[in-house]
Amino acid sequence: PSHTANSCDLVEFDSVRKAKALFKNPIFLAGGITPENVQELKELEHAGIAVISGVMKSPDPKAAVEHYYNNL
Repeated sequence: PSHTANSCDLVEFDSVRKAKALFKNPIFLAGGITPENVQELKELEHAGIAVISGVMKSPDPKAAVEHYYNNL
């Protein structure tokens, strides 16, 4: 679930893997990604992540970006 997207479906990791096998362009992950759960995404092949609300809703966006980066 995401705080910025009010209508999205939870996608299972297996679906992401299947999509990656079919779609040869970069895949980016988004939705509900926090510094605390970003480690779980390491098992998925992806080009990047979107962390909009995690940064934009932070009182210190620079520190939030660093927190994500340190947990990657």
